Amino acid sequence: SIDTASSDATAECDGSGNGAELQAWLDSNGGATASDNCGDVTWSNDFTALSDDCGATGSATVTFTATDDCGNATTTAATFTIEDTTAPVLTNDVSILIACDEYPNETIYASASDACGSASITFVDVDVSGGCVQPIGTYLRTYTATDECGNISTSEQVVTLVDDTAPVLTIPADYTAECSDEHPMDDASATDNCSDPSISVVSTTTPGSCAGVYTITRVFTATDDCGNATSATQTITIVDTTAPVLSIPADYTAECSDEHPMADASATDNCGSVTIEVVSTTTPGLCAGDYSIARVFTATDDCGNASSATQTITIIDTTAPVLSIPADYTAECSDAHPMDDASATDNCGSVSIEVVATTTAGDCAGDYTIARVFTATDDCGNASSATQTITIIDTTAPVFDAYDYNVT
Repeated sequence: SIDTASSDATAECDGSGNGAELQAWLDSNGGATASDNCGDVTWSNDFTALSDDCGATGSATVTFTATDDCGNATTTAATFTIEDTTAPVLTNDVSILIACDEYPNETIYASASDACGSASITFVDVDVSGGCVQPIGTYLRTYTATDECGNISTSEQVVTLVDDTAPVLTIPADYTAECSDEHPMDDASATDNCSDPSISVVSTTTPGSCAGVYTITRVFTATDDCGNATSATQTITIVDTTAPVLSIPADYTAECSDEHPMADASATDNCGSVTIEVVSTTTPGLCAGDYSIARVFTATDDCGNASSATQTITIIDTTAPVLSIPADYTAECSDAHPMDDASATDNCGSVSIEVVATTTAGDCAGDYTIARVFTATDDCGNASSATQTITIIDTTAPVFDAYDYNVT
């Protein structure tokens, strides 16, 4: 007969089927005892396997049978249960750093273990203030580890976003321009992996060899919210290769006796001041009053760019001398016949005077005409002529010699 019935047993899951505890329970017949009035008792049970519950848990209801030597049997039944009431062990660092461009992600920076099986981990992030990454740089992460039997553990972790990547900076291209051209000062642009970077620029001008030559260096710096910075330099080269625009007096031709204006030239430059030099060269002609003047004007700017042009002044002498001759006169053949000289002036040089006298006979020996042709010629061959006429006449009667008219 059964003296003590078998009792249910419960064991905390050890993950491997709690074999020792189960075997000990079976060996003890679930705590049952039996005695027989005639002999010994033999125990047996019908255990085959535990049920497959969550994780490594399960249960089995076992019937224990006590049999005496004559085959008389008595039974008792009890249930052996493996349960899981222990939460998983959740492990994580209290705080971690994550690159800002790697967030959000589904990476779990924690681990969990469970004595009775596997455990899954989920998390929820709540933003909190802090960090240089804007607008949100720090999160409070709550992990939840759940085993197969629904036991849970929670843990907190501070996730701080970090940014150690400098912005990508794009600046305007270098260029070279004339000093008189437009000099665009274009803006730079920048992108960042985690924030909107700010851009600053510092310009430095370095003088060159002249006023229109210099260099501008523009140092752009893009800085993100975490202080990472990228710098790049644009170089603008300003040159002056343009010569001044020169305006010179017009060529002209003038008489040697006229005014010969030596007008000045003028010049403008695209970038600075201009100096003008003039070199005059006189080329003689065929005579003193005939020559040409070549005036070479050169305008030079501060950078040595130069323009040249030539004015040609042609001086001519086409004016004949002014001739003054003696006046015509009529004289008795017995009078003095003065042969006065002529005189002449010229607008530009010396004059030579020639005279050719021609005598034309009259009706008697004391009656004739002298034509004196004067010709004044200057150095250039310009000539003036005029004629003086001298008329010689005989209007005087003879004079008788003294004679004594008292003749006997």
